[in-house]
Amino acid sequence: MTDYKLKEEKYNSFYNQFIKVNPHSLGSFRLNLTTDWCGDGQSPVESVLEQGKTGTAEGYLKANADIVCDPDIREEFSKFFSRHNLLNEFRKGNQECSMTYPVLAENGSVLWIEGFINMEENPYTGDIEAITYALDVTDRKIEADIVQRILEENYDHIGIIDKARRIYTLKEKRWLFTDNDPNDIIDYDEICHIIADEFAFSEDRADFLQLTDMDHLTDVMNDSNSFEFLFRCYDEAGDLRYKQVQYIWLDKSHELILNTQTDITEVYLKEKEQMERMHEALMAAEDANHAKSEFLSRMSHDMRTPLNGIIGMNYLASKQDNPPETTEYLEKIDGSSKFLLQLINDVLDMTKAESGKIELHPEPYPIEDFYGYIDSVIEPVCREKKSETHY
Repeated sequence: MTDYKLKEEKYNSFYNQFIKVNPHSLGSFRLNLTTDWCGDGQSPVESVLEQGKTGTAEGYLKANADIVCDPDIREEFSKFFSRHNLLNEFRKGNQECSMTYPVLAENGSVLWIEGFINMEENPYTGDIEAITYALDVTDRKIEADIVQRILEENYDHIGIIDKARRIYTLKEKRWLFTDNDPNDIIDYDEICHIIADEFAFSEDRADFLQLTDMDHLTDVMNDSNSFEFLFRCYDEAGDLRYKQVQYIWLDKSHELILNTQTDITEVYLKEKEQMERMHEALMAAEDANHAKSEFLSRMSHDMRTPLNGIIGMNYLASKQDNPPETTEYLEKIDGSSKFLLQLINDVLDMTKAESGKIELHPEPYPIEDFYGYIDSVIEPVCREKKSETHY
């Protein structure tokens, strides 16, 4: 088969791409970059077909550049997707060129478009012809931006560990713990020693190497599917930072491990500060409670002394030859004073309860004493309020 025949078949296959254009394409055109021609537009969207109305390749490319809503990307688009540059790219062996760019939809929202230009030489004329098509990649772009932002904001680095080969492939890196670039392959044990020896807090180095040991790591993860730990290290400025390292199985065969590292210094320090404040508040509350208990205890002791004197003098008075009415009054004084003494004792018991020293001693309670308490303490209050007691 001659070289010409190969080129002819290649060109025919290339042309068939235009006929079988991607069903998800927003539109497609044929271009002749050599003669500056544009035609055969296909699109369900009228505004896309309008881009080829000049009938020239340069006019079509400029119309696409004009709808790019980001000024910097528009400038880059205009330079890259110019007829002159595309011909240069083809001469360098690049037959497919693509670029992702934002455009404004009719409702004002931003759409992300990925535009493709496939180029081929026409074996009959020698002209460089092209087929263009565009895809709406908005959802994919947003998802990629979300992932990228999460990576930038939350992770120092992300890597993949090949357990069998004991190698570490760096995927994303913000923390400058190594000169390696993303997608570089590094010996796993070597990178662990670099972090331990050059960055880890001196008291954490031995623990770091033990926790990251491959055998220990896989033993733990075989039981729980994941593993994480915290260590202290120094950053480039020499400041102490707190890092959380996490390992998760990436595949069901347990051959690949996803490794991430997160800087939690601010969160750790805030939690530590909050715990210290809570501890201080707890200590202050305990001190206040102790002071209250001590005050009540002293007060109850101080009140019992004169009250015992009243009870004692009342007892001596009751032994005298008193008129019946006076005897009744003395009995009520005795009942009320003993009731007050019991209240004071209860206050003292409360202070013992708060300090965990209370002891219960169940004892029988004479019903006569209860009735006496009602007569001497409750009955006068009821009469004053014009109420009646029944028991």
